[in-house]
Amino acid sequence: MLSDPLLDAIKESNSNILGIEEFMPAKLAEFVRTAEAKTKTEWEDYLATRKSGSPRELFHDAECARHWLRQNATLKYVDGAWLSHIHKVITPFAVRRVTKDAWQVLSEELGDGDLRKNHVFLYQQLLGQVSSQLPAGDSEDFIRPHRGLDDVGVWRAAVAQLLISRFPHEFLPEILGFNLHFEGLTFTTLQVARELKELGIDPYYFLIHITIDNSDSGHTAMAMETVIRYLDTVQTQEGNNGAQKAWKRIRAGYVLSERSATVSVRSLENKKTVPVTEGLLKMSLRYFKQKLVQRTKSIALVLDFLYALANCTPWVKRGDSENSSLIHELCWGGRMFGSFTHHEVETVKNWIDSLDDFYMFYVGSQGDLHATSKSSDIRYAYPVFSSLSVDDILGQTVPLLRDEDRLILPSANSTAVAEDSSVMAHPPLPSRGLCDRSFQINQYPSLYSDTHSSESIWVRN
Repeated sequence: MLSDPLLDAIKESNSNILGIEEFMPAKLAEFVRTAEAKTKTEWEDYLATRKSGSPRELFHDAECARHWLRQNATLKYVDGAWLSHIHKVITPFAVRRVTKDAWQVLSEELGDGDLRKNHVFLYQQLLGQVSSQLPAGDSEDFIRPHRGLDDVGVWRAAVAQLLISRFPHEFLPEILGFNLHFEGLTFTTLQVARELKELGIDPYYFLIHITIDNSDSGHTAMAMETVIRYLDTVQTQEGNNGAQKAWKRIRAGYVLSERSATVSVRSLENKKTVPVTEGLLKMSLRYFKQKLVQRTKSIALVLDFLYALANCTPWVKRGDSENSSLIHELCWGGRMFGSFTHHEVETVKNWIDSLDDFYMFYVGSQGDLHATSKSSDIRYAYPVFSSLSVDDILGQTVPLLRDEDRLILPSANSTAVAEDSSVMAHPPLPSRGLCDRSFQINQYPSLYSDTHSSESIWVRN
C-alpha cells in the first residue's frame, strides 16, 4: 500500500515533500505555504478562464454532478477514518500530547458530538438532495455491484484510510503525514463548490472544508503542529537520526494520501518475499558506492541513483531479479560480467527482490520511536505505573507554558524557565477562534455570496 505511491513520487521528488530530506519546522511551513499558494493560483486562473466565457470544467450538467457525488461517497463516508484509532487509553504517554491534537481534528470531522455538523451526515444529506441516496457505508449492501460505485481510485483512497488507521502505534508517523496532506485545501474542493452552486446544488459540505482546512488556524495548521511536536518528541528520545527516520515515515504517509487514488496497483501474483533488513540496505549502498566512487563521493547522490535504478524497467524489475536486465548483464554471458564479485551480484539480486516492498527500502527498517513500538499495554510509559524518577516524570507531564509569543517546555529541574538552556522553544499554537477562519472566506468570496453568508459559516462551525 505504501510502496507504490512512494515509487511514483520518487520520480519527481524535487517538486514534492520527498524533496525535504532534512526536517526543519521552517522548511515544512514553507512547503505548506507553497502548496496553498499553488492552489490559490490555480483557483485564480480558473476564475479568469470562466470569466472569459469558458464552460464548467468538472460538471457539464446536474446529472454529471450527481454521478460524481455518488462515486465519491465511498471516500466521503470514511472522512477522518485515518485518525479513528489514535489517542486511546493504550496510547503511550510520551506521545499523548501529539495524538490529542490529532484527535481534535477527528472530533471536528465527527461534528464534536453534534450530528448536524458531522461530515459524513452532511454528505448523506447532500446525496439525498440530488436524489442519489445510498445505504449506510458500513452495510454490506453498500458494496454490492448494482450500486454502481466502480471508481477504483476512490476505493483505493478509502481503503488506504481504513488500513492505516488500524495500526495507530506501529504507523503513527505515517498517520500524521497522511493527516498533513489530507487536511490541506485543494483546488478540486474550490472548483466543486463553485460548480455545484451554479447548478443549484447546495455546496455547503465543500464550503465548510474550505473554511476549516486552512493553514492559519484550521486543520492544516493543526496537522502541521502535530508533525512538529511529534518530531520534537522523537528527537528528545531517539536523537537526530531517529527524528530524520521518523520524518521519512511522515513523508511516506503524506505521499500515500496524495497519490493513493491515482497510482496503479501491481499484481500480487508471484511476488517474492525477501525480507528488507538494515544490513541488506547498507551492503547494497556500500557496493554501489564503491562502483561509483570515481564519479561521486556523495551518499545522497548514490541514494538518488539507487532510487532511479529501482524504478528503471527493464534493468530492474522490482521483486523479480531473475528477469531484470541488470542481473543478466552482471552474470556470465553479460556485458558487465566480472565487474561485480559473485557475492556482490547475490546482494544486488536480494536488493532487487526486496524492492517489492519499496516502502521498507525507503524508510530503512521498522524501528519506531520506542514509546510507540512497545506492546499496547496501559501500564507502559504512564507515570502512575512507571519506574521513572520523579524528575523524569515531571519532564513529561509539566504542561507547556506560554511566554508572550512562544511556547516553552520547562525541564524537570528548571525553576527559572526563561533562563534554562535546556528549554525547547516552539512556535505559537494557532488560535482556534472561529472568526480567525474568516480569512478563507475573504480569499474566496465568490463561493460564499448568496447561498451562505460569512456570518452563517461562523455560526455553524
